Amino acid sequence: MKTSYFYTWAKVKVRILLLRSALEERDKRAWEEIRGRRRHRITTREQEEMVKRESFKIFLDFKKVLESAQVKFLVANISMQPIPWLENFFAKQDIEYLDLSTHLRGTPCIRFEIDPHYNATGHRLIANLLKEYILGRYKLRSI
Repeated sequence: MKTSYFYTWAKVKVRILLLRSALEERDKRAWEEIRGRRRHRITTREQEEMVKRESFKIFLDFKKVLESAQVKFLVANISMQPIPWLENFFAKQDIEYLDLSTHLRGTPCIRFEIDPHYNATGHRLIANLLKEYILGRYKLRSI
C-alpha cells in the first residue's frame, strides 16, 4: 500500500516537532553544563568541543528522522567562512553538504551595514545558489 503525500508530510512534521522538543531540552542541559563549568574556568577550546559534540548529535538525529521518511538531507553553510570540521563530519556520515562560503565571501552589499545578518539581496543570492544546486543535482526543472 502506497502512503499519501499528506501522510508522509504529516509524519515528518510530527517527527520534526518531537525532535525540536528534544533539541530544546538538550540545549537547555548543554547551557546549564556550560554555566556550571564556568565556575571551573571552562576554556574556549572546551566550549568549542562541546558545541561540536552537540552539533554532531543534532545532525545525526535529523539524518535519522529524514532517512526514516525517505527525505533527502542537504546541509548548506551560508556563512562567509568555510567550516572544515563540519564538512569533514558530513563526509564521514554521508550527509550531503553544500559550502556556499566561497560564493558569499567578497560579494558586496549582501549584509546590513550595522549587523552581520544578510539583507534581502543576500537572502536572494543564497536562495538562487540553493535553487541552482538542487535543480542541477537532482535533475529537476525550474517552475
